[in-house]
Amino acid sequence: MLPPVKICLVWLLALVACVAARGALDPAKAPGSNFDLSHWKLSLPVNDAGDTTGKATEISTAKLTGGYSNPPFFRTGNDGAMVFECPAEGAIVAGMRGPNAHPRTELRELLNPSDSKVNWTGEGVHMLSARCRVNAVAAGGKVCIGQIHGRIIDVPLLMIFYDNTTSPARVTANLKYRVDKAKVRGSSDHRFQFANVELGADMDYTILVTNGSVAVTVNGVTQSQGFYANDARWKDVDLYFKAGAYYTANGGKTTAAQVAFYTLVSSHPDGNDRKVPPASSAH
Repeated sequence: MLPPVKICLVWLLALVACVAARGALDPAKAPGSNFDLSHWKLSLPVNDAGDTTGKATEISTAKLTGGYSNPPFFRTGNDGAMVFECPAEGAIVAGMRGPNAHPRTELRELLNPSDSKVNWTGEGVHMLSARCRVNAVAAGGKVCIGQIHGRIIDVPLLMIFYDNTTSPARVTANLKYRVDKAKVRGSSDHRFQFANVELGADMDYTILVTNGSVAVTVNGVTQSQGFYANDARWKDVDLYFKAGAYYTANGGKTTAAQVAFYTLVSSHPDGNDRKVPPASSAH
């Protein structure tokens, strides 16, 4: 493990960045002018023609940093927030099938904006910190607001959910122990449960990876769990962060999910990025 002083320094730097970002929000500017999107690309729940069917379109880093917005799906809110809105049914990312075939308005981290095969590993320190509000989700629905994803195996290591399938709604996170896709939904999952959060209420979350272990903090409460110890094959998987509104369960309703971000900062002080052989999927 890294020295506690170093980990605390990472947290402090992220906190300072988040506070600075919150104070600089301007409702007259596009999201890419309020937030540093120079290492992200965007998936939309619409196809290239703008319809909510078929294959989802992607927006490049260059467009995001060049003033891109696409109301209502991706826009700046009246308070300067970066708003992600996803319909209950929409276009799907290419290659997604079965239980993973859900629409999303979601950012995908890119260490190298021109090469999605350059990512990071579970070694060292990696952090995603955000403040957001879930403003809408269907009763009985669930929306993923942040995750760690594996590229080659196309499996999420960690997903943070705003879960409205229970009353009152709650925040949960799901850590996948096993790499093999046939077993990721089995008993090897580890689930974190956090306090209830009302719709429209501020919520702070942080994902901190340190040498094969994940710590998730929601509104000041931290829970952690190792994943290398449960499946050493994660050491061979390159990873990346995602954030936005990934509508994993729409409750059988037509209500759109909406998530507004007020801060979003990723940090990789130890590097540990690598380029791996091409794979069939690179979402």
